Amino acid sequence: MICLDVLEHVPDPHEPVAFLSRALRLGGHLIVHAPFWYLRPAVSTHLRSNRKFSGNWKKLYRPHGLRPVSAELFWNPLVLERTDEPSGSPSLTAEWRFWLGGALLSVGRYWTTPHELVQRALSRREWRPWNELQTILDKSDSKPS
Repeated sequence: MICLDVLEHVPDPHEPVAFLSRALRLGGHLIVHAPFWYLRPAVSTHLRSNRKFSGNWKKLYRPHGLRPVSAELFWNPLVLERTDEPSGSPSLTAEWRFWLGGALLSVGRYWTTPHELVQRALSRREWRPWNELQTILDKSDSKPS
């Protein structure tokens, strides 16, 4: 199941996470990304009240029987597994990414500027998927109808 860039818009993210968790079988996976830290005028629908979840998987996902099993460094995305052990921890091979990523993202609960600078720097790189997508869209826009 996939839930990308949704939870930061919801007044109570626990509700959709609980729903998604119930929809998964034991051992099922939820792929999620929620930039709770990203609060800018351009994204006015991101709720400031949700900043408390930035970098804290235990607060939002663990109460619903979900534990992380894989992630990119900044949890984009975070892969969670439904388990009957709500206190489960990440696998040892992934634990450092969760710890370091969580520590970095937790700064966003109080100060978002470092995250915004990293996001801008990454978005300028040629290998990033969104740049590839923009190139494809630009080519399709330039074709005569």
